[in-house]
Amino acid sequence: MYRSKRKGFIMIFTLLNLMLIISCLFYMLNIESIKASRVKDCIKYELGENEYEKHREYLLSRLKNYIMNNLSEINDEDLHNLFMGKENEVIKYEKSYVKYDKEKKIIILFIYQDSYRTYKKEYYEIELNKGDKKQVAFKYIKTN
Repeated sequence: MYRSKRKGFIMIFTLLNLMLIISCLFYMLNIESIKASRVKDCIKYELGENEYEKHREYLLSRLKNYIMNNLSEINDEDLHNLFMGKENEVIKYEKSYVKYDKEKKIIILFIYQDSYRTYKKEYYEIELNKGDKKQVAFKYIKTN
């Protein structure tokens, strides 16, 4: 019988090929998982809600509820008096809050984002519906 001088050559060759195939499979699996996470993040971003819009919506609805609950008939003088006496009571949502500018007679929303370091100032004017005495609307003026 003839014996080869290279014992185990076929075994080493097979193991190297298997390692190459397995590492390629793991690489492809890693690439696919990265693609899936990117798609998931993109969908989450597109369908997610903006924090500024959420805070603005909550603050304006709470402000409207505050006005409706505290005034039976709404006019400019009563609104001004309501906000002048509201020094201690604060309308807020998380870190965002509402202030009333006494001189200009406008509403200022301080809307904080997640970091709580940056904020937007949004200015609104209160508009009253002349026909209905219980109707209040907020007219957007500007953002700082």
